Amino acid sequence: MEKSDEITPENVIIIKNEYYYCTNHLIYKGNKSELYRGNKKTSDSFDLYDFYGTSLPVCVKMEKPFLKYPELSKEYSILNYLQKFLEKDSNNQVQCPFVPIIYNYYPRNDTPSYLVTQLLGSSVDTIFKMCHRKFSLMSSLILVKQMVGIIKKLHGIGIIHRNINPTEFLFCKEETSDIILSKQNKKEINVNPSSQLYLVDYSEAKFFMKDTSLEYDNNHIEFKDKVKDYSFTNKYFSSIWAELKMEQSRRDDLYSIFYILVYLLTGKLPWIGIKAKNKEDKREKIRNMKLCLSNFELCQKVNKIISSEVELFGFYLSGLSFEDEPNYNYLNQLIDEMKKKIFNSKNFDHFCSKITIKN
Repeated sequence: MEKSDEITPENVIIIKNEYYYCTNHLIYKGNKSELYRGNKKTSDSFDLYDFYGTSLPVCVKMEKPFLKYPELSKEYSILNYLQKFLEKDSNNQVQCPFVPIIYNYYPRNDTPSYLVTQLLGSSVDTIFKMCHRKFSLMSSLILVKQMVGIIKKLHGIGIIHRNINPTEFLFCKEETSDIILSKQNKKEINVNPSSQLYLVDYSEAKFFMKDTSLEYDNNHIEFKDKVKDYSFTNKYFSSIWAELKMEQSRRDDLYSIFYILVYLLTGKLPWIGIKAKNKEDKREKIRNMKLCLSNFELCQKVNKIISSEVELFGFYLSGLSFEDEPNYNYLNQLIDEMKKKIFNSKNFDHFCSKITIKN
């Protein structure tokens, strides 16, 4: 057991004397919230010294109290709404989720609030960096096609995510749970890019329909050329419309997918690593680069086998208007055409459909 995983009374949260959560491993720390890997037990089976024995692994998101603009209640509302759309089998078991399952939500005013959800595995970006930012072409396309499918499902329910980036797509826990052990033992590990991905962090998600009837005619939110705050978006993967502080819609989510596609295929984006005096100056430089670079220029370092289709992917999204319903099938067709070209190239490194992490 790692030192960070040791259980002490200080990191056990007691809720209503009924549920006990051990926030034993910090995953992420932000200005408003902290994310922990933890374990859940009921009072009937609580034992500080045998917490792992029968406990359920969970993810605990803790939001700080007294925030001017709290986000956890909004995220819970979106996630709770999405729970009923998870695909279930005849035994009512979730088979193909694309969002984490909610276990509990504890809103507070003067103390931290908690949202307890299913514990997932590593993000696509984490795995990508472990591979020194190099996936096979086929693995990248398999992942991106699944991302397009998830976004299509989300949009079909009437919701836009508004902060799509590779850190928000997670593999299941079982797929990546042995990565740390593998690194300790200096062994290779293979991750299947076809494994179910999950889309997380709905703190900035929004209904793009004025109600949930899903009647698209004259029901779309109105366009605004200036929104009050856009800083929540990931500066590297946000669309140019988001960077210009415009109201986001379905096209913005998909344009972020386009940037992810280029990122996975080339290992970087031109504006990643750019130097600046401060955060505001850096964002301004990134915005200018996005405005000045054409899709053709952006795709210059994409493998020539598939560069024309990648460029078409971005070109199509660039032509969408604010209220347009994207043609997800067309985007999938472009991905399928790229996969076909890679297969016909007979280059094993390009065709390899597994992600190998070497130590």
